[in-house]
Amino acid sequence: MMIHMQENLPDQNRMCDTARPTLLTVGTCNRRAGTSVLIESFLKHHPDGRAFVCLVDNPHPEMPPLDLSAECFSADELSLPGGRRFLFKYDAYELCCALKPYALRYVFERYGPSAVLYLDSDILVTHAFWEDLMAAWETHSVLLTAHLLQLPTEWPLERQRLQVQHGAYNGGFVAVKSSEETSSFLRWWSQVLERHCTFDPMKNLFVDQRWLDLVGASCPGVKVLRDPGLNAAHWNLHERQLQSSGAEQWTVNGTPLKFFHFSAFDPERLSRNLECTDCNALILARHYSNLLKNAGQDYFERFPYGGDFYVDGSAITAQERDLILGDVPELAGVDDPFALPMMDKALRTAKRLANTMSPLRLGVRYRDIYRATELIDRLYRHPILGRAWRLWCRLVNPSLHPYTTPHARH
Repeated sequence: MMIHMQENLPDQNRMCDTARPTLLTVGTCNRRAGTSVLIESFLKHHPDGRAFVCLVDNPHPEMPPLDLSAECFSADELSLPGGRRFLFKYDAYELCCALKPYALRYVFERYGPSAVLYLDSDILVTHAFWEDLMAAWETHSVLLTAHLLQLPTEWPLERQRLQVQHGAYNGGFVAVKSSEETSSFLRWWSQVLERHCTFDPMKNLFVDQRWLDLVGASCPGVKVLRDPGLNAAHWNLHERQLQSSGAEQWTVNGTPLKFFHFSAFDPERLSRNLECTDCNALILARHYSNLLKNAGQDYFERFPYGGDFYVDGSAITAQERDLILGDVPELAGVDDPFALPMMDKALRTAKRLANTMSPLRLGVRYRDIYRATELIDRLYRHPILGRAWRLWCRLVNPSLHPYTTPHARH
């Protein structure tokens, strides 16, 4: 079933369940343990609520049937620009982020709620907070949370720079009510994520959330929630004192912890990205780890992401994804890139182009030593750029010379 985007979301005055907590998340089938923990924790604290899950891939044939307390739908049901090409061009992480606005519109249009809360599937809800959102929705349509509530003046400048690369707002939480402002926001967010939802910090792109920087500053219908209990995570523990009051009750800065975001989760260190020394956070991490294990994490994560394979079971490479992301003219007529192995001529073309095309993401390009060397050699041999480069090395920065001449590198 295909649901096409309408110009406006349903009129809020026609909604009959204006106060019913409604959750949406997006995830892959092999990460269903985290999805299950999120949903169960949300419904535990919002027993009259309901949940929706957008699955970006199909379950592996050997997986047991889905057992989630939610209405599930497939990414194939969404009205996506390019259809299956959209699902092919991003990896699993990028695709989960890119589908957010499309899945939000789908839930609004098919199920008719007055408001929807999106949460990432690596979040644990620890206290009810829907009424807080309803209060904010009285004056605003789109609710966001910032990564930080205070300037990190004690951080080294390099860490501050890295935080800037991730954006001011966290994309793991987006709460929207049915309104013209929300319709406009989701339409715009969909358009930018159609082509620019890559993980490429060297281009200042961090999937979907860097784009939210434009929203918070320019849209009067957007409100930034400053409750420290919302979206606590490893990146803001320095400003949020986490404490347990027993019986799985948690507070942060003396107020209830509403939900904790276990981004890049590591059960021993809290996060793979940062060493954690907060004892209470580590206790909460162990609790979350136990919930994941009880939900079958070890079993489900043995299965691969379904979108990593063509229809014949062969693996899709990052270079082949780039061909669709870059809209190469030679493959413009391929409606379903997952079926490329069934199209001999198109498959040969894709393999040839994949071997010659430079990666689109700068970070990937310069992590690939061979491709980086090849690119630098071409620039160095260029009649204009190469001469300017050699003059710069000779007259301005001689220290660059040993690292940029082909002879010195080999």
